[in-house]
Amino acid sequence: MHSSSSQEHIRIHDPNKIKLWKWMIKYASFIYKHPYVPIITSLVTFGALLTWLLCSYGVHAYGNTNYYRWSGDDITGRWDAYVGAGKENYGSILGMLGAAIPLPKQFQMTQMGCVIYERPNQNILEAEVLKEVWRIEDEMHATPGWADYCFHVPMDSLPSFMQGVVRGILESLKDILSALEEDTLCIAFKSIITEIKIYMQNTWNITDPTADDLTQEIVTDFINRDYQEQLRIIGTYIGNDFDNGTNSTIGIPYSTRLRSMFPFALPIKGYKNKADRQTEQEDKLGRWQLDFIEPTLRRQKKKNRLPSGMIPYAAFPFALTYQISDLILKQVWWLVGSFAFLFFFSIFVMKSVFVAILGAIGVFFPIPCALVTLNGVFQIKHVDVIDVIALFLICGIGADCLFIVYELFRQARTIYGYHNKRRLAYAAQRGLIALATSISASGVSFLALLTSGVRIMNFFGIFSFLLLLFTFFFTFTWYLAIIAIWAAKWEKHDQKDVPDENELRTQQISSTSSTIMYTDTSSDAQNDEPVDYPHKGVFDFLFMKPIFNVDAAGIDIEKYNFYEKFFYNKLSSIIYFYRFPIVVFFLVLSIIFGYFTFQMGTKSELSFLDPMSPLQRAYALALNGFSTALNDFSFVYVWGLEEKPDVKFSEYFTIDSYGSPRYIPIDVSDPKVQEHLRWTWQFLNNQTDFIDVVTTVNFGCSPWEKWEYLINITQSIESNPALKVLVDYVFYDLLDNFTEPPNDMNNITREQYNTYNLVWQAILSELAYEEPDSYVPGTLKANTVGFSYDNYSLMYIGMKANMFIPEEITKESLRELYNRAKSMEKAIQGRALEKGLKNFEGWMTGVAWLTMVTEEMLPKQVVKDVGCAFACAAAVILISTWSILYTVFVLYSMICTIFLIMGILYFTGWKIGTNEAIMISIASGFCADFIIQPMLAMSHDFSRRSLFGKIQASLTTFCTPVSSALITTLVAAAFLYPCEILLFPPFATFLLGSGIFGILQGFFVLPALIALLSPNKRKPLDINFQFGQNNPIVTYDQNEDQDEIIPPSEEPLIPQNSQE
Repeated sequence: MHSSSSQEHIRIHDPNKIKLWKWMIKYASFIYKHPYVPIITSLVTFGALLTWLLCSYGVHAYGNTNYYRWSGDDITGRWDAYVGAGKENYGSILGMLGAAIPLPKQFQMTQMGCVIYERPNQNILEAEVLKEVWRIEDEMHATPGWADYCFHVPMDSLPSFMQGVVRGILESLKDILSALEEDTLCIAFKSIITEIKIYMQNTWNITDPTADDLTQEIVTDFINRDYQEQLRIIGTYIGNDFDNGTNSTIGIPYSTRLRSMFPFALPIKGYKNKADRQTEQEDKLGRWQLDFIEPTLRRQKKKNRLPSGMIPYAAFPFALTYQISDLILKQVWWLVGSFAFLFFFSIFVMKSVFVAILGAIGVFFPIPCALVTLNGVFQIKHVDVIDVIALFLICGIGADCLFIVYELFRQARTIYGYHNKRRLAYAAQRGLIALATSISASGVSFLALLTSGVRIMNFFGIFSFLLLLFTFFFTFTWYLAIIAIWAAKWEKHDQKDVPDENELRTQQISSTSSTIMYTDTSSDAQNDEPVDYPHKGVFDFLFMKPIFNVDAAGIDIEKYNFYEKFFYNKLSSIIYFYRFPIVVFFLVLSIIFGYFTFQMGTKSELSFLDPMSPLQRAYALALNGFSTALNDFSFVYVWGLEEKPDVKFSEYFTIDSYGSPRYIPIDVSDPKVQEHLRWTWQFLNNQTDFIDVVTTVNFGCSPWEKWEYLINITQSIESNPALKVLVDYVFYDLLDNFTEPPNDMNNITREQYNTYNLVWQAILSELAYEEPDSYVPGTLKANTVGFSYDNYSLMYIGMKANMFIPEEITKESLRELYNRAKSMEKAIQGRALEKGLKNFEGWMTGVAWLTMVTEEMLPKQVVKDVGCAFACAAAVILISTWSILYTVFVLYSMICTIFLIMGILYFTGWKIGTNEAIMISIASGFCADFIIQPMLAMSHDFSRRSLFGKIQASLTTFCTPVSSALITTLVAAAFLYPCEILLFPPFATFLLGSGIFGILQGFFVLPALIALLSPNKRKPLDINFQFGQNNPIVTYDQNEDQDEIIPPSEEPLIPQNSQE
């Protein structure tokens, strides 16, 4: 410190310094002295959790459209109660025994596969094209292992008389299943080719028909031979654009698409029954199916296209899991590109390969940590395709953390020289304040997704929050240690940046001092004010020109880079001088775009891939390309269940568990209940303008009607006198306490019901063979009735009938159907009350309504999720700044950012679907990372700088790190555009919008708003004047700075092992 009796001292605190926390000084000192401790700790944590992840959980990403649905409202609650009841109970004797005892191999049907053949704008029913279909299916049938996975009928283990009975059963189920292959005893492909083969054998006497034997005459005769058969063939195999040829000049049937179904069954070899490690069995089946569908996949490629132009699209649920995983794995290469850019750009910004590469590597560390926490702590076992987006998010946010800490460390050189412990403490403390706020604001915004009714969004919010949490942890352990090693060993030093030791403690304040102006030596110096912008009037821009190079922040700007000099000398002046027009312009723009935001429509379809990609095309054709959809489109009516399930807390973290049912006691032995059940079934079938009666014959069901089988047997016995005498003798004379079987569907007594309940359950086993498992849970006929595993009693009963599929499935068409279904429900409930069945009113449900509810709730969900995200972010900002005004300013900027993004997308034709709702919610939290940094610096600046000086200092401090993070985010987003998954390219647009408009709001609009409306809060000047003859000398107050001063003997100005 300078000492002179002729000079007096003024003690002030340097505005560029901050009061370092004691614990932060100790923490930074520890990391600087022992950097390998946090490095090893981070590596051990990363390695242990990565090993745990790979060994215990694995990494599998799924893309199941069933999970992109709403839950928790009254309509979906009914469906969830119905599905939950089906899981808790069994539907038949076979259903009960199938999960308890060993059964013959491949005896229990599982989900079917489907191949859809399409010949765009051309007739697929031409003989030459059907020959191509024939050859493809022959090639599929020749796949090794078909007999090991097909639906196998164990004819060889049955006595000869039973084989005849089984063949009769199979014949009765031919409309649902298919023929029996005599060589493999497998149920054959359910294909038009299979039926044509049989037709050629029986009608054309061709013993062993092949594709070459097929002619157009045979095809036409097969389709047009009988009207009822034609309806069955069309409904089963041919597209809904069918023309029987009567309106055609060539007179042959016409359609552009065709489908074949492929039955499979469990258990496979090595398993007891279908329920024995079912997931493991399905995985093995799925791997084999990839080979099975290879002939179709090969012909999807342009170089292997068939001469006719026909394209086969395969949709096999278990193979689909592997196809989606492979597809997602391909998209990961784009993520690699994003991180590769992060590596190279970090080197460019930081000028150090060591810091850049190791720092960027640390961005990977949170990924396995978050996945393990998701699985181990939250018990969330489902990782969806949407979670891949979070990895691109972490690329931008992780880069923001790296750049902020590094730039603060670099800028600290102008304050502390090369006293690295103080620089590290300074960077850590300011970085902690900045990143704790931004990451907390973004993190709680992601957690706000927990309010959504879409379970996938809940999981995504938790996963993204965990990624941010671990990013924060590794930033202040791993990355600080990397900087400490680099600074101690390899940082290059410029001698002009090394201040004299005394200069660190004493600074002469000249007349050009930017913090406090001293123009004379008199006591009037006490009244001098900090440097402010010359033109402070709000409307000065109308009459004057801006003035640049105003040094109001007291930063040694010559030691900063050119970009920071531009912000310091030029841009800060422009923002302050034109604050009023900037605020007004963006306000008007946000209002306009906000209006269009609320005009954006909605959509119901969920597309993962391009409409013409094979997987997506198969899904689209299966959904609406045929008169009977593979997906369920049924009206379900059920009795015995409460309308809303009981959802436990743990079930909110399970992707396919939406609650447990609550039961209402029902008594089907009551004749009035029996009559009402039969009346309801008849009532449904009479609604011929709403119910597709033809489809309902095969895919509809009323379990109570199955009692008719037993009654028909009883009536047959009674109509045969000889047989009746024999039965009477056996059951009445030889057996005691025999209960006579029922002979009237409307009068089954309690005794008869109790006696023959298990017989009814055995008859219901037929339902298990009438249809395979469904891709959509709860849509089987077997799900319409449930018996308790405890006492075998009836818990609930229902019925299902197929509705007509509208030409276009929209929320409006579905709402119209729903209103009609509600009117039918009202009629059924009204009749029950009329008959005195107060506790047997029942209610209707259906999986089709889930799509309607999801689409209708999306706009409300967006507003709710964004509102919760903003509210959570506001709470974080309020805690960080203790300023309601600043909190309001940030919320205003975040809202404007969303409006600007959505308004622009409105003009590009976007509509709000599930994907878009997720993106909007993400963007609402992600944009905060770019908005709040300058504001946060201003709110924590209590120096005597003017308001302009604070704005100037905050913009200069954070312009480089936030802009660097923006560039990283923009490039990461650019890598999303080539991705095949449709969710990713639109999300890139949201990332770009969040980054660009976020930084515009944070670095232009928000500072302008603060300059226009915020008061300047600063500490009073605390100076002890001792007047003398010379200009005063200003020194740091030792009482104020003593915690951060490190004795020169402890740390040299330039580390001895540093390199120039």
